[in-house]
Amino acid sequence: MNQNMKAVTLFVNDLDRMGSSISQSSSVSDFLKNKNEETYPSYFRKLDELIESIHAIRPENIGITIVSDNGFIYNFGYTILNRHVQFNQFQWIPPFNTYVNDTYLTPVHTRSYVAVNEEQSVFSFVRQISSTNLKDQGLLIIDFPTDVLTGLFDAQNSTAENSGFFVTDQNGVMAYPYRDPFFTAADLQTINDSSRIVKNDKFYKVIHKRDQATGWTIGAYFSEDQLYASINQFRKSTILTVIQTIFICLIASYFISRSIAGPIQKLKKLMKQFGSGDFNPYFEIRRKDEIGALGVGFNQMVKRIKELVQLVYEEQNEKRKAEVAALQSQINPHFLYNTLESINSLARKNKEPEISKMIVMLGKLLRMSISTYDDLVRIETELEYVRYYLEIHKFRLQRPIDYEIKIDAEIRELYTVKWILQPIIENAIIHGLDRKQHGGNIKITSWSDDDDIYIQITDQGVGVSYEKLQMMRYDLQHHADHLTKVERKVGLYNVQSRIQLHFGRNYGLYLDSVLNEGMKVTVKIPRRTSNGSL
Repeated sequence: MNQNMKAVTLFVNDLDRMGSSISQSSSVSDFLKNKNEETYPSYFRKLDELIESIHAIRPENIGITIVSDNGFIYNFGYTILNRHVQFNQFQWIPPFNTYVNDTYLTPVHTRSYVAVNEEQSVFSFVRQISSTNLKDQGLLIIDFPTDVLTGLFDAQNSTAENSGFFVTDQNGVMAYPYRDPFFTAADLQTINDSSRIVKNDKFYKVIHKRDQATGWTIGAYFSEDQLYASINQFRKSTILTVIQTIFICLIASYFISRSIAGPIQKLKKLMKQFGSGDFNPYFEIRRKDEIGALGVGFNQMVKRIKELVQLVYEEQNEKRKAEVAALQSQINPHFLYNTLESINSLARKNKEPEISKMIVMLGKLLRMSISTYDDLVRIETELEYVRYYLEIHKFRLQRPIDYEIKIDAEIRELYTVKWILQPIIENAIIHGLDRKQHGGNIKITSWSDDDDIYIQITDQGVGVSYEKLQMMRYDLQHHADHLTKVERKVGLYNVQSRIQLHFGRNYGLYLDSVLNEGMKVTVKIPRRTSNGSL
């Protein structure tokens, strides 16, 4: 019954959509405003076009009528006998105040104003409509045959002696089934007073509910004998089925428990053996169910743990070797510092200030490069390292080479991977400026873009051709790790690998060059305010 109530609700919603579409049309508004009897038929063509499109929402309607308070009538889908019919005289038209704001379905009635089938029983959707300026009123009537309810409800709702479904209108008249209903008018009165009635010496249960939107009553009935006969038969079948099921379950549970408990006990024994330190247990897989899946998982776990133990063992060996190498490497810087200091003393003694200055800067450069084990350093520290390196090359080249560093103080305080600028500067000098055989200029600038920092190194060297530039860009993007680890490239590819290892694939180097005009290398790194957090 609830399903059929929903069907009625959907039906009424469609009627509301039809009514709203018609009432909101400017053509209907113009028709309601008209007061000239000679000109009002001129509105029919536009109204026909409007109603034809809206008619498709519920095409089973057999007539749509618009009546203006000025006394004019428009009809669609049927032929009207008299265009001066007073619709307000019909008893099935409700008083104005009962439907001005609500959906209203009329009781079942005939249509004496049509030219054909005037005795056909219909029910109508009625709605008060107004012009756009709300000064002129009218009445919308959409007629439906009573047979439309047969298609509206499910086929299983067919009325029969043992059970059935019915609908009555506001006056208690049977709307469905309209022809040959199982209940009479007297029966319907009894239904309104009780949920149990007697018909043909049989008792019937009746459920009915009034639809608030339409005022119609929707009900269902069924024979008590039919209900209890099914219940009794179901009870007997249920008892027999339960007894048989219990017996089968007892037998099945015995065999199932044996098939499950055995492998689980074996798996438990192997896990205990593994927990005691034996890493060689193996569960033999003989089945493809959940127990087999557990066995596969156990074997994979044992294999993976053995691999991890081996990996930890190898890592510990490598760690010990690295510790020994680190201890040995501490001797080399100490020896180099002492040696450079001895050379510096000799240079001052022989009055070679340029040699002394180069040795001092080389010592500072060496000390900075090995004095910290942090992966990230301040950009200011990286720039200081670059300045020492450039000053040394100014002495080495013995020809004019200038450099300019324009980086804001705020960016200098941020952090970056150490030793990423010196290899780029070295490439600019060796592969760019050296080959020109005369001096040049190196410029270092920077800027920020939201959470990213850009550092750009520009030289005035020989540059590279477009083809070689494209090859270098491709290698930086796809082969930097291989070229660094396998071919021992310690320049741009090494810098690219280290930046992407620390910060991800979205960061790294970007190249731009014009042959004989120089090269630009842009370093993109994230904004880091410390050596450990963003």
